[in-house]
Amino acid sequence: MPFTMEQVQNVANAALDFHMKKGTPKDQHIQDKPLLSRLRKKQKSIPGGKGRVELPIVLDNDSNFQGFEYDDPVTYGSPAKIRRVSAPWRLFHDGIQVTMHELIHDGIDITDSTDGKGKSENTQRERTMLANIMDHKVKQMQESYDRGLNTLFWRDGTQSALAFPGVQGWVVDTPTAATVVGGIDQAANARWRNRASLSISLGDTTGASQAVIRTLDYELPQLRRYGGKPSVGFMGSDFMDRLKAERRNKGDYSQTGFEKSQDVAVGEIRFDGISFFYDPTLDDLGYAKRLYLLDESAICPFVVEGQDGKKHNPARPENKYVFYMAKTWVGGMIADRRNGCGVYAFT
Repeated sequence: MPFTMEQVQNVANAALDFHMKKGTPKDQHIQDKPLLSRLRKKQKSIPGGKGRVELPIVLDNDSNFQGFEYDDPVTYGSPAKIRRVSAPWRLFHDGIQVTMHELIHDGIDITDSTDGKGKSENTQRERTMLANIMDHKVKQMQESYDRGLNTLFWRDGTQSALAFPGVQGWVVDTPTAATVVGGIDQAANARWRNRASLSISLGDTTGASQAVIRTLDYELPQLRRYGGKPSVGFMGSDFMDRLKAERRNKGDYSQTGFEKSQDVAVGEIRFDGISFFYDPTLDDLGYAKRLYLLDESAICPFVVEGQDGKKHNPARPENKYVFYMAKTWVGGMIADRRNGCGVYAFT
């Protein structure tokens, strides 16, 4: 018996559910996305609204602390330092289609019906072929969806009128510039600035100077100075190589391997308890020499309730024998603290 439209959609939904829950198999063109993976786990929900999300922050306070004796008069303050940070939410779509023509090429017949009749029997071969076709298409859509969301999370939001500020929109290269970030002028508010050092002078090629490690030694206390909690680092390949060279130069290699391990590689990088991950997207963006240190408690994506990878099965138009499947995501990214994040690079 031929497949009905309902059966086609059921197979597509099953494949989509599988890839959303289990993850996409790693084809040769697929890169790891550690930023996407980390931030998605900390994603928060919002009920919607008129296109923007707001959070209250306090950047400073007026001191009313004063000495007195006997009957000296004292004064009373009235703190009013609450500011509002805002960020837009946007709508995004990714979808695929399958035509009746390409299904027939694979020997799959479709009954173009919406009443569900005649859908009880299909040969095992037809079921397998349909599942394989849908699995391939859904796998490609899932990677396209993940790649698009990952790019949005990294970019600064200026690449499109329909984008939102990602990490590079909140952790900027020039934090002292007269730029409004999240509705607040960073030039006029010193504590509404991330840290940035983009011209670290290495001095040598072996790592002996430990220029990057020394920079991070200085920067981490500054990131924590006002309550920031830097929790993760994402770096390009050149930055990772430099860090490993500096560690290797001062490390201890023995008969049991590097740092008393059987493995001669430097291995995973941690700095003061913070895990650093190589993120291939930074290489793609031309930032192989960069490191982004993020306070995940202060910067995170948000999604409108019920709109996180929402599935859609649009009806077939009357003039095309095409079946459609899609996913949508509605959200953005916001930060309520920037001084716990930093961006670093060497020349």
